[in-house]
Amino acid sequence: MLKFYANVYVLLSNTLGRFQEMVDVSDDARKFPLTDASRDTITRLVEVLRASCAEIGLSSTIDQVNRWEAMCRSGPISINSFDAWQCALQERLFDELGHELILHVPRGPASFYDVRMAFGEDVALAFPSAIIDIEEAGNCLALGRNTACVLHLMRAMETVVHALADRVGVRYEYRGWEPVIKKMRSELEKSYDDIDHSFKGHKEFFSNALDRLTAVKDALRNPTMHARIDYDAQRGEDVFRAVRTFMQLCAQELKETLE
Repeated sequence: MLKFYANVYVLLSNTLGRFQEMVDVSDDARKFPLTDASRDTITRLVEVLRASCAEIGLSSTIDQVNRWEAMCRSGPISINSFDAWQCALQERLFDELGHELILHVPRGPASFYDVRMAFGEDVALAFPSAIIDIEEAGNCLALGRNTACVLHLMRAMETVVHALADRVGVRYEYRGWEPVIKKMRSELEKSYDDIDHSFKGHKEFFSNALDRLTAVKDALRNPTMHARIDYDAQRGEDVFRAVRTFMQLCAQELKETLE
């Protein structure tokens, strides 16, 4: 899928408008060849047009653009001939765009699109296997696929839960978060002398992680995974930001174990 910004269409439109201005002359003048200055101007505009078409993948229109160079090599070009060429160009462009599906992504959502490390470098280094799902979550959010965004976020969080399980000594086989949550809760309720050594000195971290993980499980993971809820743009973005905060917190203490 190509990625480009809407100003390329403004550039195309302006260029075609310039062509049209050059043929708005009297019938008598149309019979005479284009001046060298006019041909130079047209050639520069054609290069702009070619680059714009290449950016948005309009290969057939580029073929029509390339015909201008063939016309230039053939000798003098009358305004009538140029007019016929630029009319054919506009028809080719119109027809080719008629086969393209263009999705408009507004400025706000567009900021989430195609961001490789949307949760920051620390998260990417701590949980590299989650990078793709985080990026796809951002892409889905940008394109209005908000429930799909949340599903990718849940996949990304599985990496963190697995790392938490390794840290607290719980066997985790992607069957649910409850054993990890129970282990953290039971240890945090103990006195300092009785607490597991892996928790000592890190009680605040595990307490924050437990609170956030429990909230995600109850409010997001269970309803989402069992198809009981759909997300609008605002809720999707809220989840995105909440998961980002959670993973950034965990990246301070945890690293995933790559097998």
